[in-house]
Amino acid sequence: MAADAKPCLTGPRVRLPGDSEVLYDYAPEWCPWFYASGPNLQAVVRDVTNQALRAEEVLPRFQRKRSRRINDLAIFQGIVDSLVAHVAHECLRGGGPVSLSLSKKILARSSRYLSPLQSKQLPEVIKLLSSRELAFLTVIPGRKADAFNEGRLTRISAGPRLVSRLADVTLDDISRKDGEEVILLKGDRDEQTGIANLIDYPDNDFADSYRGEMKRINTHLAAADIEYVGNSKLFDDRKRHLVRRFTRGQWGCGGRLWGGFWDSPMSKAERLANVRISGERVVSVDFSSMILRLAYTYAGATPPAGDLYEITFKGTDGAPVVLPRAVIKKVISARLNGAKEWPEELRAHRAGLPWRMVVASLRDAHAPIAEVFDRDLGQELAFTESEILVDALLDLVDRDVVALPLHDCILVAESDEAAATAAMLDSFKFHTNQNGRVSIERAELPRALY
Repeated sequence: MAADAKPCLTGPRVRLPGDSEVLYDYAPEWCPWFYASGPNLQAVVRDVTNQALRAEEVLPRFQRKRSRRINDLAIFQGIVDSLVAHVAHECLRGGGPVSLSLSKKILARSSRYLSPLQSKQLPEVIKLLSSRELAFLTVIPGRKADAFNEGRLTRISAGPRLVSRLADVTLDDISRKDGEEVILLKGDRDEQTGIANLIDYPDNDFADSYRGEMKRINTHLAAADIEYVGNSKLFDDRKRHLVRRFTRGQWGCGGRLWGGFWDSPMSKAERLANVRISGERVVSVDFSSMILRLAYTYAGATPPAGDLYEITFKGTDGAPVVLPRAVIKKVISARLNGAKEWPEELRAHRAGLPWRMVVASLRDAHAPIAEVFDRDLGQELAFTESEILVDALLDLVDRDVVALPLHDCILVAESDEAAATAAMLDSFKFHTNQNGRVSIERAELPRALY
């Protein structure tokens, strides 16, 4: 795979069905692991497949010189099944189109990160299903980036003849197959593009162990009663299949979990207000000053009391510079990951505060770990953080507690707050031999509800 898969956030704005005012730029990436599992959608897929095969026989522009081999026919049928399942999924939940790459460079490759359905047949199947005679798909072509436009993936949605066949189909007719790679290993970032390509690593004991843990977590989440009750169609509460992503080509770097609908771009306020577990509101159980506490552990030092992110910086004129807490967290993370200059997203704060002064202020505020700020250990510390969180999640799985991970915190039902707190603190103690701290956040309810 040429680059780490990312949601397609660019291109023409999309008006969702039944929504006359709000426009969305987001289009989820096609998941080739979706398939028709219920009888109603299976009947639709059989009909679409048969009509597509028949069209290849009678429409001159689609006629084949020779019949497909058995394996190629199975791939063709699987592509139709998965495309229909995913666009039907979005149509039934009132969502928009699905994005996907038709790049020959990607589809010509074999990789642990690709499904067998991401093959050279895919563009031809889409062209066939979106033909005016079949009209099972509607397609917005992708485009390459140029000097005037950003690149855009191809987008597909249910065509009129598919929509007319979905009257008896429900979301329960759509499932996700096993076999998707959940352990991702990224290389170093390209200095020019900022992209870290995925590494097609050989099987090994590390990956097998991590993969088994992710299977337990994903199986638990798939069966859980998790619901998004907000109004945005951007968030699909059936999107809860997680991957674990390692960095810098090493199993001891990174390792955070990604992929849940409660992750970015959902805001903290949105999560706390509109995510439900077993019908209950959720609370966020968050490690306090996690990355700095791990840095103190690495240095064999004891962190001071209080908020470790309360740092006052000194500008070039010697006057104090106060930065928002969220900015300080990003500054610390950037420096621990080797940043030698203000990150692009934070440069609005650099006036009168050059990076060398930032680093000096960090070293002064946390003198016992001053050297850590110069050692580019951020991804190693992130690995320890991920191990702590994964072990806490597995502990909660054993207790049949549903927990939604988000980097260094988890969301749980209000009634499971104590269990989640205990699991997180026990795991922190096991991995660091120090006592951790957590904070609890919950939705701000209207005064009348208190």
